Amino acid sequence: MTFNYLRPVLFGSTQASGSQTMLTVSRIKTLPDDIEVLSAPANLEGLRFVARLVDEFRSGSNTFSEPGEALFEVRVSGELVAIGGLNVDPYTSSRAVGRVRRTYVHPEHRSRGIGAALIEAIEKHAHGKFDLLRLRTESEAASRFYVRVGFSLVSGDPEVSHVKCLRHP
Repeated sequence: MTFNYLRPVLFGSTQASGSQTMLTVSRIKTLPDDIEVLSAPANLEGLRFVARLVDEFRSGSNTFSEPGEALFEVRVSGELVAIGGLNVDPYTSSRAVGRVRRTYVHPEHRSRGIGAALIEAIEKHAHGKFDLLRLRTESEAASRFYVRVGFSLVSGDPEVSHVKCLRHP
C-alpha cells in the first residue's frame, strides 16, 4: 500500500515559489536500508524508540506482522524522512485496540505535513481492523501534534497519553 502526495514540502527556510515535492508514504515489510538517517538524529535527541524499533525488528520480537499491524516509511524525493507503525496494543486484552508506535519524523522535516501524512496512512490502514487507536508520548511537542491530528489527551493510565476512536456509534 503506497500513498503519494504532491504537496509543498519545505526544505530549510525557503522554497521556490510554486514548487512541489513528491511525498510518498509506503507500507514496508522490512526495515529500510537507510534507517540510520532516522536513528542517528533520534539518538542525538535522546529518543531511543527508533533504536528500539530496529532492535525489535531485527530480533523478530516486533516486525509489525500480526493481523492488522503495519510499518510505514515516508520519503521525500527518495530521502527517508519518517517512520511509524501500528501494532495490536500490548497493554490491553482487546484485539480491537491498535497502538501507534515508533513514530518519528527527522527534525529537519518537522512541521511540513509529513507527520500528518504518516498518521493518515496509519489510520487508513487501521480502519476496519481496530476500533480505537492509542499511543503514549512524553514529549509536549508530540502531544500537541497528536491533538492537532485528532487524538484526545487522556490521563490516569501510565501506558496511554492519547486515544482516537475509529468506530463511531
